[in-house]
Amino acid sequence: MSTIPVYTAKELVNKVFPKPQWLIKPLLQRGGDWLLAGDPDAFKSLFLVQMCIHASLGLDYLFLKMLPEPLRILYINVDDNPRLVQKRLRSLTPKGQTLNDNFMLVCQPGIKFDQAGQELVKSWVIDYTPDIVIFDHLTELVPGGTSDHRGMQDYNNLQKWICSQDIGVPSIAHLNRTSKDNEHASLLRMIGGCNSIISNHSVITGHISQEKNIQFKHDRFEMHMLRNKNKEEKVEGEKHMIEVVRIDMDVETDDPWVQTFLREI
Repeated sequence: MSTIPVYTAKELVNKVFPKPQWLIKPLLQRGGDWLLAGDPDAFKSLFLVQMCIHASLGLDYLFLKMLPEPLRILYINVDDNPRLVQKRLRSLTPKGQTLNDNFMLVCQPGIKFDQAGQELVKSWVIDYTPDIVIFDHLTELVPGGTSDHRGMQDYNNLQKWICSQDIGVPSIAHLNRTSKDNEHASLLRMIGGCNSIISNHSVITGHISQEKNIQFKHDRFEMHMLRNKNKEEKVEGEKHMIEVVRIDMDVETDDPWVQTFLREI
């Protein structure tokens, strides 16, 4: 027997729904979604992984206010293999903190949102009961890429199913390459793919690098709050300047590695 409720019009009009709960204020509510867009190498994944580490530990991060209790996060990464993600986790964990079991990662290039891939994601959601599911990134996950309307429709259906479980869903997308035709276009217009990639998201943010390929300086980018359909608290137009700090370290090997962390400036 179906557990999906059927309301009469009178019942629905009189029903009192709880106020949406912020998981990551002001970007993500329970059952909400967030699109994080930017140029390649604009620190989108680094930002999200470091944010997830903090959220899984119950810690605020930069300008973001986390739910006070630790959050359970499922991060589906199709860009990087486990060895690279391991290095990133080690470099981004705050000093004096220990990772726990709240942050779960799938590090598997090649996963697609075809029928089998969607069923696999749904099984993970059911098995691990996360508060947040992250897709990194849509260009690789969607069959045919984000310009394929059918593929994006399948992604939207999967996203809506996950959101219906009171789970927040951030996704990463790339901006279109800058050309003479679009160099003065708004960030919303520069998000790659078809219109559906921007139309169904409660919050859209953009990472814009301020300095590229610089040496002996800290990298910087601006994080723009572009759009928010949650009218209770508008964030359009807000910008945060973030600094990317790299420190060469030795970790019981002959090869130096890099510890990277972000801070607001």
